[in-house]
Amino acid sequence: MTALTKIRQSGFDVTLADGFMEISPFSKLTPTQLEFLKQHKAAIVAELEAETYPKQVTCHTPNGKGLRVSAKSKEHEEFLLRMDPPQCGNCQNFTPHHAHGKGSGGCKAGVMPSGIVHWSETRHTCNEFKPKESPC
Repeated sequence: MTALTKIRQSGFDVTLADGFMEISPFSKLTPTQLEFLKQHKAAIVAELEAETYPKQVTCHTPNGKGLRVSAKSKEHEEFLLRMDPPQCGNCQNFTPHHAHGKGSGGCKAGVMPSGIVHWSETRHTCNEFKPKESPC
């Protein structure tokens, strides 16, 4: 029996909210149960996260259309949201002019007529967007 199952079978509702474990009714927990929760917190949080995924996340295609994408884990969800909206600075086709990787740069896909991109950090319309990284 898992730690999460054990605490639920004891009559408690256990959920995750903003990464924090919430238990109700909290006032009914005995000192022994509180100690059990402290000792098994990591395992319980992992089980709760596993129940949450896969999770549907709304992302946008490079041309701005909303698209429902299945996030496989918390890390994958964070990656999807970091890539949304598409930005030149997050694209494989973008080559920054500066060492810090922000600001202007070149577009290897030829989306910009001169090849110079001035919108590395702003939303734009582009059908050549390819993310630089993926945890999948």
